[in-house]
Amino acid sequence: DERVEWALRKAALWGEVKDKLKQSGSSLSGGQQQRLCIARGIAINGEAADLDDIAGSLAATAERRTIVETKSPSLGDIGTVLMKVSQNLYAETVFKAIGAQPGPASVAASRPLAEQTLASWGIAPGQYRIADGSGLSRVNFVSAQMIVRILRAMASDPRNLATFEATLPIAGKDGTLSGRMKGTHAEDVVHAKTGTLGHVRALSGYLTTTAGERLVFSMIA
Repeated sequence: DERVEWALRKAALWGEVKDKLKQSGSSLSGGQQQRLCIARGIAINGEAADLDDIAGSLAATAERRTIVETKSPSLGDIGTVLMKVSQNLYAETVFKAIGAQPGPASVAASRPLAEQTLASWGIAPGQYRIADGSGLSRVNFVSAQMIVRILRAMASDPRNLATFEATLPIAGKDGTLSGRMKGTHAEDVVHAKTGTLGHVRALSGYLTTTAGERLVFSMIA
């Protein structure tokens, strides 16, 4: 935001940060973070150090003080952004966070936990392949039948169904379905997630018929 940019300019870091932001996955060095903190009025004593490098020298009984604490939005709020607008970065982060304890947070650490949940829903490991959290990898493999099983499992989960369904785009109303199915019987009654890759389109979710019957569907083509 403007305050961060002002602080970066004051710390003579703006040019460096702009260059780094162009590089995927880059981050500020310890010295740069130190200069940024000073520019924003945060007192710094001593040189910047990586905690991993000095952890062994810290006494277990050393007094520690919380400087700042930030709480994440609820998983439901994160899921709403993720699903409504198909935010792939959120999807990757949430999937890796599944395996964050004991860590490290990674696809490899999260995959077995996802497999356990899927197995409890009757989906065997050999029926799919998980390569990432967003579904962007061409190495992923899922079937419409598998997606239907997942949706049916969520539909039978009274504890989480309302939160989960609230994350889905609504036909003709919001998210990636805001401009689709307008003026049809499907408007407002189809709650579904889109999926898009080159030469691949998918739509999966729930709908309610004019007779009040609730259906689960998944189409991948």
